[in-house]
Amino acid sequence: MVKRLPLILVVLFAVCCAAAVMYGTRQPEVSLASVLEIWGDVLRDADQVGLRMTRVSDAEEMQLGHNLAAASPWPPAADPIRQAYVEDVGRVLAAHATRRGMVYEFHVVDSSAPNAFAIAGGHVYITAGMLALLETEAELASVLGHEISHIDLRHCIERYQYALKLEKLHAAPAGQMLDVFRTLASVEYAKYQEMDADAQGVRLAVESGYNPDAAVRVFYRLNRLAVRRGRRIERSPVAESVHVTGQALGDYFRSHPPSADRTAHLTEQIRRYRVSGAVSGALYEGRENYQRRVAASRQRFS
Repeated sequence: MVKRLPLILVVLFAVCCAAAVMYGTRQPEVSLASVLEIWGDVLRDADQVGLRMTRVSDAEEMQLGHNLAAASPWPPAADPIRQAYVEDVGRVLAAHATRRGMVYEFHVVDSSAPNAFAIAGGHVYITAGMLALLETEAELASVLGHEISHIDLRHCIERYQYALKLEKLHAAPAGQMLDVFRTLASVEYAKYQEMDADAQGVRLAVESGYNPDAAVRVFYRLNRLAVRRGRRIERSPVAESVHVTGQALGDYFRSHPPSADRTAHLTEQIRRYRVSGAVSGALYEGRENYQRRVAASRQRFS
């Protein structure tokens, strides 16, 4: 019981924070957005302690990822050439990730919805619809780099850490309760994760030799597509973890909520790389590589 006490205290602290935000004194001028922002700040501060105490090893995470991938409801695309191409590009990017013990696997999903997402344990998914939307290898690298970053920065496994650790302490209900509170705050919390993944995705692209400006092009192209479909994408953020539950695939902005802040942050990250000299000259685009499904790591075309 003594060994469990620190972890239980973290759980109680986070629950109390949630209650304070949800049931504290309400003022008419405080909007829901303000409450979410406050809760996001409280959560991130409280979470850091709990996530350090419940951290799982790369081996544990990869075992979880294996189990999740084995139960995947998403049919693989029946195109071995395209699958091999995505794997080739993905491996180049993953080589620059910081978690050296993680093994990455890449999957092309047979879905017309333009999307890409990652799950714990090193599994990165991209739909046939997203591949149809992209035009260059650098754009593919920007999408894969962003998803690799979600895994590398532990965003994916953090969705499961409390449940995994508390299950070992025979306290699964408490872990599930805490995960519910964390999910309630995922709208605001996801913004910070997305910005972090954007920034690291730029780094992975640059260090792999790709033009980081491709990320901005993909972002705007997806935005235009969503606007043409008449969707109010700013109002429908859904956490990436919904895919793990087996729900139908949606479009990219349902799992990657866009914002003006995120766009500006991404553009600023690229500008800093160029000013620092990390981006020298014209980095690779790979339009013909993308058309031929031959990775630049195997052959570069003029």
